[in-house]
Amino acid sequence: MSCFEEDVPVPLSPMADYFSSTLINVFVIAVAESEIPIDDSKVQPLLKNKLLPICSRFSSIMVADKNGKKVWKQVDVNLQDHIKIPKFTSTNGTLKLYDECFDEYMSKIAMEQLREDKPLWELHLFKYPTSKCEGTFIFKLHHALGDGYSFMTTFLSIVESSDNPSVPIKFPSSKSSTSTNAMPKQLSQTASMVFKSAFDFGWSLLKNSLIPDEQTPLRSGHEDAKNHRSRTAETTALVLLNTRNIRAYISAKEMHATNSKAPWGNRFHFMHVPVPMLSDKKELNPLEFVLDAKKNINRQRNSLAVPMTGVLLRLLNQIKGPEAATNYMYKIMNNASLSISHMVGPEEKVTLVNHPIKGFYFMTVGLSQSMTVTITSYMGYLRVGFGVEEGFIDEYQLKSCFDISLQMILEAAKNLPKSRL
Repeated sequence: MSCFEEDVPVPLSPMADYFSSTLINVFVIAVAESEIPIDDSKVQPLLKNKLLPICSRFSSIMVADKNGKKVWKQVDVNLQDHIKIPKFTSTNGTLKLYDECFDEYMSKIAMEQLREDKPLWELHLFKYPTSKCEGTFIFKLHHALGDGYSFMTTFLSIVESSDNPSVPIKFPSSKSSTSTNAMPKQLSQTASMVFKSAFDFGWSLLKNSLIPDEQTPLRSGHEDAKNHRSRTAETTALVLLNTRNIRAYISAKEMHATNSKAPWGNRFHFMHVPVPMLSDKKELNPLEFVLDAKKNINRQRNSLAVPMTGVLLRLLNQIKGPEAATNYMYKIMNNASLSISHMVGPEEKVTLVNHPIKGFYFMTVGLSQSMTVTITSYMGYLRVGFGVEEGFIDEYQLKSCFDISLQMILEAAKNLPKSRL
């Protein structure tokens, strides 16, 4: 079944509506680093023959119907409008210069809005070598088009295996075949689970509505947030949680099938995870931060609080309208200090229109926090990305702190019993 079988305007999903409002306007930027210089003559056939057929959202715009509701309307796509190739005055610059140009260009397109009279995506071709690669493909997609799962399925559908392009690429899958919010019935029926879920939901409700995080170097522009007291300030991270009934990737065709276990769209909720506070114990053994975070995440994953928050949003939408639900969604994001999302990428090396891909990562932009963290796997390696508010968080100091912290954690993990992992 193809998404192109739709012949009438299709209403936006509630989550897509929230993420395309005047209050919240979120994009995903996916970056693929090429081992060879980019040949832009191959890009247009890629978009026409592979990207557009995946889903009609890539050839649709958002319009209002006669009742004022947002709907998807298919339009003719001029691919030249969606391909952007930046040019810089210096053609013989150093890798350091092009690194700086790349960083500035990424910041520039992260702040720019997409034209509403065109489908909400762009492909930028950075055709200059950097210290990481010979050229860079940059996909910018509006979050209303879909979530990370949908976009990763799209990426897997347009790339080929580097070893043998004639063999279909292997779709990554998790060890577990169920989603992170699925639980055995016997657990959900126990009094303990109900009590914990009610407690978590109540705490989440207060956190979303009334209790913003305290001021820290991640939430305050004032220098006096950088003091000893801020080390123990209450800080929470918003972790994006996939709510589909399957964690393995499936083909785009299967996503659009009736009663699909992993349908296209924005199928996720936010999970509040308290950031462990600093203590003498953790200062001596930084791995305790990881173990505390793991404990909190496991508790939330096995709780009904996350789906209950989704029910609350739907009720707000139905009773008070999309604006009220959007305002609540904004509070969810604005009251937290940072957001974290992760995606499982290809396990094997891939090529994009015969360009071997050396590295791959993504970043979410448009959120209200001053820092966003993304984690992407590719060929067995993890890529951690930081999106920070310019002029507020020192990106070089942050990277240095992260490098030091990671090294300390790795050293501490060498002596940790496997039973605690």
